[in-house]
Amino acid sequence: MKKIIIFIFCLCSLSSCSSKPKLDTFIGHKIANVEIEKMNCTFSFSKIDSNDLDKITCENAYSLKENIKFNSLIKKTSRLYLSIGLFDLLKGVYLDSYELKYQFSSSVLEVFEIHLVNIINEVYSLNSKLDIYLFSLYCPYKNENNSFTSNLLLGVDNFNTSIKQIAKENNCSFIDIFFLSNHIQEYNQIDEVTSKELLEKIYG
Repeated sequence: MKKIIIFIFCLCSLSSCSSKPKLDTFIGHKIANVEIEKMNCTFSFSKIDSNDLDKITCENAYSLKENIKFNSLIKKTSRLYLSIGLFDLLKGVYLDSYELKYQFSSSVLEVFEIHLVNIINEVYSLNSKLDIYLFSLYCPYKNENNSFTSNLLLGVDNFNTSIKQIAKENNCSFIDIFFLSNHIQEYNQIDEVTSKELLEKIYG
């Protein structure tokens, strides 16, 4: 009788564990001024590049705010939304005679690709059942049809081609948010209507 009670207790414990809701988690840099309310955003930053996010994943960073380690969060996650690359792209922005200029660097893109693949591999090693969604990049500057934004848009296109290919090769979904480039009000800011359109695109 005692063995039966223990067996039933174990079954109940397993059932309660399996019924725990899985999280939708967002990591990386924030998308413009949009609040991603339906996701856990413990490891979401206003500015972060792929190198620093790679360190966070590999070193199992701890969030004081949410009192959780990165590894623990990923293990509790069902869908992972990954936004990274914008601040790698913007390393090519510089001032020349008080004017903004952009120079695309293939070496910067190559380093970004290495870090992105590392991040994907690390989170898969923690949770092989993850559904991973990779966001495309967009131009965070208001398009004033000048050489700066034209060159930057070409850089965005190069990064997006790479992100889309990495998504395909690593069994990730690709969420194209390039359309934000046409709705920038001021640096990295979009209006409420565009924010709603973005959220609908994310949540379906």
